Amino acid sequence: MAKEIYLASKPRYEILDGLRGVASILVIAFHLFETYSRGPAYQIINHGYLAVDFFFVLSGFVIGYAYDDRWNVMSVTGFFKRRLVRLHPMVVAGTLTGACLFFFSSCDIWPAIAGTPLWNYLLCIVLGLLMIPCWPGIDIRGWNIQTNNRSAMYISRLLSYAAICISFMLLAVSCNTAGSHYYDCRRGSDIDRFMSQDKVIISGHRGGNLPGYPENCIETFEKILDCMPTFYEIDPRMTRDSVIVLMHDETLDRTTTGTGRVSDYTFAELQRFNLVDRWGTVTPYRIPAVKDVVEWSRGKVILNFDIKDVTRNVLVPFINSLGAENCIYTVRNAEEALEVYKEDSTARMSAWIKDLDQLESYVKAGIPMENIALAYVVSDIMKDSDRALYDTLHQMGIPCMVSTSPRQDREESPQKRLQLFKEVLASGPDIIETDFPVEFLRILE
Repeated sequence: MAKEIYLASKPRYEILDGLRGVASILVIAFHLFETYSRGPAYQIINHGYLAVDFFFVLSGFVIGYAYDDRWNVMSVTGFFKRRLVRLHPMVVAGTLTGACLFFFSSCDIWPAIAGTPLWNYLLCIVLGLLMIPCWPGIDIRGWNIQTNNRSAMYISRLLSYAAICISFMLLAVSCNTAGSHYYDCRRGSDIDRFMSQDKVIISGHRGGNLPGYPENCIETFEKILDCMPTFYEIDPRMTRDSVIVLMHDETLDRTTTGTGRVSDYTFAELQRFNLVDRWGTVTPYRIPAVKDVVEWSRGKVILNFDIKDVTRNVLVPFINSLGAENCIYTVRNAEEALEVYKEDSTARMSAWIKDLDQLESYVKAGIPMENIALAYVVSDIMKDSDRALYDTLHQMGIPCMVSTSPRQDREESPQKRLQLFKEVLASGPDIIETDFPVEFLRILE
């Protein structure tokens, strides 16, 4: 059953909303007094026009804040369509309202209105609807203002708008550099090449976490790839109607707005619930099907499937049926490795190898060492007492991975967590699996 939780949007900055409101009122007051003023020197709010620029600055921040996490799922064309659909109806309404008021406002104060030709009147309406500035001699507002200055102001506003558009296009280009962090993995040798890099590799445990981006979520995967190269450890579970989905826990309570066991729901029923991030914020994202995750991951990232309630003789054939060559499987011992190997003799594995005896057990079970893409050696800092294990694995071409999830990731203080992460890095692992991959990126940079 669903929890009584409402979908959370981004936090609003009430002070900025208030300032935008004040700026709007100043602009209205400026134009009202402008109508009855004998000239700029007599304006009660002489510099009220500056409120327009202030409003533009605040609006630019609001737009950037609203769209900063949407570029990975929205094109530049889509952005401009959204802005056009949202803003241009107000341009149309304002132009038509102004045209009607102008038509009925002929009087001694504005005598030029009565002498305005119909074609001039209609042309200005069309130009206004299209946001095209009037050229000198066409402006028919009726105020005693030089039309050249008015046109120059309109053009300057359009140039300012163009500059803002160009800035957003540049922002879109910079945000769409996610492709530079994609890794196109088409075969097992591509997995081996990725894992054998000279630099430390950071892996997202449960797909990683960010504020507003929950674990085991496609949108989170994409967001982290915007920032850095990585690969993801993820958790497959089976629904009541035999759809494999991503969910770490057996129940929905911690990471969704639902309650109860995953296996008690059909996939369609699970789509009623929203995913919740690590800090309890309800997100707009839904529980993904593994099929959709695999399809999304093609040409982008390596997936490492942990073992939950989906058996190897079900999961491995299912992944192979999708034609996926970018997937590896976590195994905790030689017996589990043998289960994977029997289903697919070319499958790559993330193997738990905590000591030399466990390494030997894989060899005795007949698991080829080239099938072991990485060795998970410790859930903490690498130990000097186990250097013989690490050296042996390196001689076999197997990188050593540690995990910060059991201890360091549970530190609530970001500052203390950062110090713990530095200690992990100093111990010399090849790969670090963490709930906070982006935090490690900041240390590495």
